[in-house]
Amino acid sequence: MANEAPWIVTVYVAACGWIVMHVADRLTMTPTLEYSITKQAKADNSRIEVELTNLTRDKVFEDVVITLQGIEGTQIKTPMIVPVQPANDGSEAPSVTISTASYRLDRMLPGSIYRLSAVYSGNAMPRLRIASEKSAVRFVIRGWETSFVRYELMYLFTIGLVGGLLVFVSTGTRWHARNRVSESPGHDTNHMPN
Repeated sequence: MANEAPWIVTVYVAACGWIVMHVADRLTMTPTLEYSITKQAKADNSRIEVELTNLTRDKVFEDVVITLQGIEGTQIKTPMIVPVQPANDGSEAPSVTISTASYRLDRMLPGSIYRLSAVYSGNAMPRLRIASEKSAVRFVIRGWETSFVRYELMYLFTIGLVGGLLVFVSTGTRWHARNRVSESPGHDTNHMPN
């Protein structure tokens, strides 16, 4: 079993790397938009921010509509769209009613990020609705799954580094144990039996 330790580590590292690559490729090949919601609460007016990211490498999304719907008397005001450069800022200005803010993104290029925000008053945070009128899109909240796309290279580098370290440690331990046996009293290293 001691001779197989580097192989076991290699298989483990390869499996971890494959999992990271598989999840990242699955998300980047599927039409996927990642979103996150942040709330900044204040006494009279709170602020909600939605960050929307196109995780694909080759898919352009058109006419993505995001709606913040106030509930239980929540009023919404001052909606804004902030494209994170180099995202296209050619979107329509958001529209607002007393309890609804609507945002329309004309084109979301691969890798583009948009931050949508609004101020609201009331006890309940507005509900989020996202839709794409021209194509099927998978909407995924930011989490462990989408972190594989965001940090794919860092994960692969870390797996490779840890795997290399484990191989080095297991090989060094076997080498040290083998040398300790050969240097033990009564063990003649110069005379090899036939």
